[in-house]
Amino acid sequence: MDMGSPSVARYWLDDEGHNMKKLLPLLLTTALACCFTVPTMAEDAAVSKEAKKVEETATPQADETDTQLQGFVIRHQVDNAKMSEGENIKADPLVLLHTLKADVTKYLETKKPLNLKTTVTPILAERLDKELKNVPALILETFIDEEGQGETKFDVPKYKHTVPEDKNGGEVDIDWKGLDGQFVYPETFENIKADLTLQGLSISEKDAFSMALGQLKFVAELDEDLLPLKMKSTLPSLMFKDDMSKLTLAKLALETEMQVTASQVEISQGKFNIGNASFDVANKNNAKLQAFQLTFGGEEKDKTVSLMANLSVKDWTLSEAIMGETLTLNHTLDVALNHLDAPATAQLQQTVRELQNQLHSGKISEDILNFAMFGQLMQLAPAFLAKSPELALSNIHISTKNKGKLNGNLQLGVNGQKAKSLTNMMELLMALTMQADFKMDKPLLKLALTASLGSEGSADTRIKALLKDKTIVETEENYTLSATIVDNKLTLNGQDMGAPMDLFMLLMPLAIQ
Repeated sequence: MDMGSPSVARYWLDDEGHNMKKLLPLLLTTALACCFTVPTMAEDAAVSKEAKKVEETATPQADETDTQLQGFVIRHQVDNAKMSEGENIKADPLVLLHTLKADVTKYLETKKPLNLKTTVTPILAERLDKELKNVPALILETFIDEEGQGETKFDVPKYKHTVPEDKNGGEVDIDWKGLDGQFVYPETFENIKADLTLQGLSISEKDAFSMALGQLKFVAELDEDLLPLKMKSTLPSLMFKDDMSKLTLAKLALETEMQVTASQVEISQGKFNIGNASFDVANKNNAKLQAFQLTFGGEEKDKTVSLMANLSVKDWTLSEAIMGETLTLNHTLDVALNHLDAPATAQLQQTVRELQNQLHSGKISEDILNFAMFGQLMQLAPAFLAKSPELALSNIHISTKNKGKLNGNLQLGVNGQKAKSLTNMMELLMALTMQADFKMDKPLLKLALTASLGSEGSADTRIKALLKDKTIVETEENYTLSATIVDNKLTLNGQDMGAPMDLFMLLMPLAIQ
């Protein structure tokens, strides 16, 4: 999908593209985060009207603050007492969640049992507020009994609205189908059970752009820092469409469970599935797949941690317009980050948790968080390097029905006896290790290069050049590549190639293609 087109920009590109980053946490990380999808999406709708106006008149765009979701106002009511004065917080769903948790804790210090009603109202910029009109507030009703057992039910009502057509764009229809759910927890917040259902969302501009989100279900157990211990989320359908292209995803499912190792390293075990997907554009550059699965996890052994993932794509079909002929392939890949020092990993995770809590409670800024994280990583680097960490891509496999297959493995590592810190780049290069082995059937390589270079003649010329340079080796049925880096020495297909930097310069054109 052309994310640069005006109609798409209308919904997704604002604040340097950050709204896409806002939307994903809204839908997948926390229950309350989902509640403000409508104003965020509609914010983008207003932005694109300005974008169209700029494109047509070549005049500077209006101040972005005119179209932003600027924050939230929180108000509480204990029993039937007067509603509290509004507390303004930044437009960050995680800050909202941490603030709500802190407020409940504060009320519990003076009153139990507790009946608490809370409203959370989005703060919209003036122009955006005029266009949307009466965006519903999030309503939460909390009851905590004398034993400290709590329940919070929340609801965002249905909202249907049309932003009128004007000289900058057509009318925009918004249909938020509502959201409801609950949290159940002890007063210590040690184990929070969350359950929500977002009934659906659609936004459309005639002949320009539309998106539709099916019924999202989200069930999770969260720890006291609101991080998921267990999570299960399902989404039957997700669709984006503009005047040139359409992306459709179906049967999305995410499931995770946190495991804690002997060294207190937290490892998320789980899987993410897409039942099927399709991508269609006007010039027939179409693609579709029947099944996508990503599984992930890890383990600790002898004070060393490995993090692993497996990718599987079945019946991935690329159209003739993309490949020169219709191609259906299957793809698998194993990825592992091996030999991580377990105590150092646990310390880094703990630092991240503490810094994020300070960020979400407003005690530090993102700049301070990033600076502190960098400092912690530099401090722990000697411990990580001592274990000779390694990135391994193994069981790389692509198979096709009539063009052959590709198989390969790649390991990149650092020799911990030669590198002691991250500050000396020359030392790191001298400590680099690599083992790469690839085998690709001749018809598949020719098809890939033909699609990349535009003609079979160009593909044949490139293959001859690769063979002449001995970048690849020809056998009866395939081409192979074998490369190693040991002791700052690169060997490619049995040839001494000098320093490792030469490999990067050699393979860079292939990587770009």
